[in-house]
Amino acid sequence: MTDAEPSFQHTTRSTTSRHPPCEVLKIQVRDETGSVLWFQLKTTQKLKRLFDSYKARMLSAAQQDVQFVYKGLYLEATHTPQQLHMKDGDVMECVRVQVQPVLQEAITVVVRDQNNIKIWFKIRTTQRLRLLFQHYAKLVRYPAHAFQFSFQGQSLTQHHTSAEIGLKEGDIIECFSPFPASAA
Repeated sequence: MTDAEPSFQHTTRSTTSRHPPCEVLKIQVRDETGSVLWFQLKTTQKLKRLFDSYKARMLSAAQQDVQFVYKGLYLEATHTPQQLHMKDGDVMECVRVQVQPVLQEAITVVVRDQNNIKIWFKIRTTQRLRLLFQHYAKLVRYPAHAFQFSFQGQSLTQHHTSAEIGLKEGDIIECFSPFPASAA
C-alpha cells in the first residue's frame, strides 16, 4: 500500500448496547395502615409512573393528596430509583398530606358617596366585589348597576377582588351615583 492509496479500517459493531442494561427493581410501597403493594420498576424510570399506578389502584379520588417518602426524603415524580440509589426490595412510604384550610383574610373597607356618607363593610380579600356592590345598593335602595365605584382613581368592576386591586384595612372606595345628591 502506498501513501497515495486511501486506507480503510474495518470496524465491527458490538452487539451489546452502548448503555448498560437497565436493572429492574422490586419496590414496596407501604401506606399508613401497613398495607403493602409491590411494583417492578426500571432503575432509570421516573417515579411518576409508579405514583400514578399506586394512586389508581389504591386511592379514591378524594384520597389523592398523598406524598411518597423514601429514607426520609419526599420524592418527586421526576426522580428515578438510580438517582436515589434504591435497591431491590426497598420500601417507599405513602403518607397523606395534611391539607391546611386556607384562612381567608378579612378586611374592613369604607364605601363613601359624593355626600361624604360612609358605610363600613367587612369583606374577604378573595371575594369578588360584586357582593359588596350589591349590599351597598340594597342599603341605599337603588340597583347596584346604578353606581360607579372606584379606588385610587381606578374604576372597579364586580369581577375584581380586594386582593387584586390592593385594598387594605380601612381603605376607602368612592361611590358615584347619577341620582341627585338628596336621593342617595
